[in-house]
Amino acid sequence: MHETDPSLFPNPWRGLWLAIVTVTTVGYGDTFPTSPLGRDAAAFLMIVGFLGLATAAVAGRFVNQDAEDKHRESTDKQDEILAELRLLHERLDRLEARN
Repeated sequence: MHETDPSLFPNPWRGLWLAIVTVTTVGYGDTFPTSPLGRDAAAFLMIVGFLGLATAAVAGRFVNQDAEDKHRESTDKQDEILAELRLLHERLDRLEARN
């Protein structure tokens, strides 16, 4: 931004401030590009920020789905173990009843 609009962005830190405010969608409006090239750079930054957000949302969905699948598998396995334990308990009860 400093290169595209040096009067409004006298140093790279001011450009970094614009990038942070833009990508986080806070948009204070205290700093904004006025040159066409600066506006193009800001638009590019917005698109990249949006794509990052969309990518994170899709990845989060896959991670949550995987966690749900693993939890379901674990619960199913626990149910199988409990069923086996019940059968063993019933067998032991029958053996004790014979003796």
